Amino acid sequence: MKPTNFLCSMIISGMIALVSCNSPANRNNVQNPDPAHNSRISLDWPGTYLGVLPCADCEGIATTIHLNPDETYELEMTYLGKESNNFYAFNGEFAWDEDGNIITLSDFDGGAPHFRVGENKLFQLDIDKKPIEGELSEMYVLNKKQLSAEEAQLHDIYWKLVEVGGRRVDSSTESMKKPYLKFDLFKMRAYGTGGCNNFFGRVELPSSGLIRFNRMASTMMACPDMQIDQLLFEAFEKAEAYSINDGKLSLSGQGRVLAVFEMSE
Repeated sequence: MKPTNFLCSMIISGMIALVSCNSPANRNNVQNPDPAHNSRISLDWPGTYLGVLPCADCEGIATTIHLNPDETYELEMTYLGKESNNFYAFNGEFAWDEDGNIITLSDFDGGAPHFRVGENKLFQLDIDKKPIEGELSEMYVLNKKQLSAEEAQLHDIYWKLVEVGGRRVDSSTESMKKPYLKFDLFKMRAYGTGGCNNFFGRVELPSSGLIRFNRMASTMMACPDMQIDQLLFEAFEKAEAYSINDGKLSLSGQGRVLAVFEMSE
């Protein structure tokens, strides 16, 4: 959803204004005059960048930016320490400056965030595209996400559902899609199908072996047999941990196995 909401725009504008106040105009901006060796051309910039940016009236802004190869972006911000109205999501296109080192996120009313693109880093700039100075200057940095060895065992693998809620899954019938689960752990998302409806949502791995599914949603098709879909959603709601053994992924919670998947091509 594009950020047309006025309240959201004011929040972003306020954040940028706060940055601007702490940024003297005479700070030297890092530029590379050689167009053949700028960030746009020389760096592997597509990917996911994470960090906690300073906040004037909260504990920090947990920020995630996905930069896609087609020069579109997805931005998610969580205002830490606030119990309500604390999550905002935006998407749109971004534009490079003439030197190919700075990007500007579009589709914001009243101001747009600027970032200098570095090696596996994004440096937030002020509204004049200048580096931020002051005691908190080092905190205006987002780091490119790298998958851990544990995350790599889950990421971008086709996990075929073989058991859910104690029921074996037979996906051999032509009228039923094969139920499966996939993870995009750069974007911390899960998606797939229960055989009837497609599902999608967020996933968290709080620590080793633990898992949590959030904001899971699905399409609203009606099928003759909806039980697998229903059992799978119940498994997502109750899942607390996972394990991978002999090519099988198990989700468990409340002291029992909730769903089992097999690695498949």
